[in-house]
This record gives sequence, C-alpha cells and structure tokens, in this order.
Amino acid sequence: MNNLRLRIRDRTEHEDFEYARASPSVSHYSSTIKSHRKKISRLREGYYDFAICWWGDLGRIVEIGEEKGGNYMLIRDLTEDKSVRERMSNIDWKNNLMICTGAPQLTAEMFVDIYAQSKRTTSVLS
Repeated sequence: MNNLRLRIRDRTEHEDFEYARASPSVSHYSSTIKSHRKKISRLREGYYDFAICWWGDLGRIVEIGEEKGGNYMLIRDLTEDKSVRERMSNIDWKNNLMICTGAPQLTAEMFVDIYAQSKRTTSVLS
C-alpha cells in the first residue's frame, strides 16, 4: 500500500513578512492564555503594519486594531522598502481559493504560496 501522507509541509513563512492569524475578537480573550496575551501586546505596541482578510472578503486590506477578529492575517512588513502591503493589494487572491462553510478561504500555505508566486512573476516582468 502506498503511503499518501505528506512528507514535507508547504511553506508557512516568507522572508518579506511575518504574520499572525487574528484570533476571533482578539481583545476579548482571557489574558491567562500566553499566546493571546502576546498577540494583544503586539497589537497595542503597533508591531503589525496592516491586516488582510483571508476568509470571506479575500485580500481586503484594513488598518489593524484590537477589534480585528478571526478572518484577518496581521502582517508585519520585513522588507526595506515596505512594499508588502502594495504587493498584497495587487494580488488577485480569489484566483486560488477554496470554499469553506460557504465562503472563500485561504490556508496559511496558500497565502504564502500565492504571495511568493506573485513576487516571482513581478520580478520576471521587471
């Protein structure tokens, strides 16, 4: 019998940005949960630069705040020219999606892969 399990996971990180999935109603989580305390602290300190929707209204970029709930990726731009927000706003995210509970959605792997493909494509065109 063939072993069909994935041996290598797809990338979930990229050198251009750091991200965290916003937890539903980030500000409402108990401060006893260490990962949530860290995320709330980072939000309050202005650690992340913007948020982008990964479920529902894919690719919609919004300003961040504690009220941003579970359908946003909080993004910190790690590039020198701070080009991640502009690049992400120019991507057609709905071109490579899956449907979950009736709404378009991206997994972390899909999110990183689509961004990487977009970067490769624009690098070749330049």
